[in-house]
Amino acid sequence: MKTLNKVILQGVVGSEPVTRVTIQSEELVIFTLGTEENILGKTQFIWHNIVVVKPNLGLFVKKHINKGRQVLVEGMLYSRKEMTKLGARYTQEVLLCSDEHTIDFLRSAHRLTETWSRRGAILPPVSILTG
Repeated sequence: MKTLNKVILQGVVGSEPVTRVTIQSEELVIFTLGTEENILGKTQFIWHNIVVVKPNLGLFVKKHINKGRQVLVEGMLYSRKEMTKLGARYTQEVLLCSDEHTIDFLRSAHRLTETWSRRGAILPPVSILTG
């Protein structure tokens, strides 16, 4: 049986991208993404950790993503276990590590909407759509 692990989030970037290097010398680019959820009639802001493993997409994120930018992220859900002084702590993150994982920039100004889709390449905007 085939399984599917796919997450799609649209929200606002909450922190500038941070670069971390793993023990295996892999470079990770990490930032937070905030989404608004309406739960039982109350609006809540939920923060998600986004981890970019793909090198070319990581370069693009470092260069073009900044706090306050509205983006659409497609990736996979990943859970990891950390050991702390208080015991085990589990964290869920959205991981971007394959060619299917993307980041789209969303920006509207009056009737003009610009959407960029990046699959790891550093390119100019793909298209400008008028509404």
